[in-house]
Amino acid sequence: MSLTQTLFKRILKYEQISTSDSNMTTLVALEDNIYQHELRIKYLEDHLKILMNIVTERRNEKYYQTSLEKMLGASHKVTKYGITDISTDDFHLEIKHWNNYKSALGQILSYNHNDNKRLIVAFFGECNRKDDIIQLFQDNFIDVWILHDTPDSIAIEKFEDGRSSVLKIIRQYYEHGDKKDFVKRTDIKRLLRANGIHLSLEQLQHIVLKCFPNAVYKENSRLNNKNMRSFFTVLKPKMMS
Repeated sequence: MSLTQTLFKRILKYEQISTSDSNMTTLVALEDNIYQHELRIKYLEDHLKILMNIVTERRNEKYYQTSLEKMLGASHKVTKYGITDISTDDFHLEIKHWNNYKSALGQILSYNHNDNKRLIVAFFGECNRKDDIIQLFQDNFIDVWILHDTPDSIAIEKFEDGRSSVLKIIRQYYEHGDKKDFVKRTDIKRLLRANGIHLSLEQLQHIVLKCFPNAVYKENSRLNNKNMRSFFTVLKPKMMS
């Protein structure tokens, strides 16, 4: 029985209100007023829960950031697009509750706009969509860490499929070019193999085109030189200083 029904019965029992039309109108209005107060209380309770979750998440972000700074020997960095949670010479790392994965994605990509670093997002808390979120970040060449509390510190569960490292190498040696520019597929595969990375043709195409959206993959079986048959246009090697 709801609070409204309980109060309504008590009013009938103890106040002995008659069932005349005028008194019934008053009674209905009173019941409606009580119901409106119930809704208001429910709204305030829900709002309080939301505020408490926000406070908890912010407190936890700071806790995990401090812990990881000690573990990694690193700190935050000021970039053109904001302040990272943790940065080193090799990577940017953003710390977020699973519920905030969308903001984590935008922030970590913006911090790396003028850099060429490995990207990592470290998540904490509970979530029933972890696999989907991990896949989303890995498809954008971002490694995922899951932070677990331990009695003395935190433990890190790492989901790294190597694509972020491949991206860094490709960006280090190639850049967008003009329509007349091109890079042989075999040259890129040779570069990656020299760094201990072996990719299928489909994987290589996906990563290069993700890295350089204006590039176009082409094949020309009529060429006698097999090494020239597959190439990426609108792409060129970087001029190394």
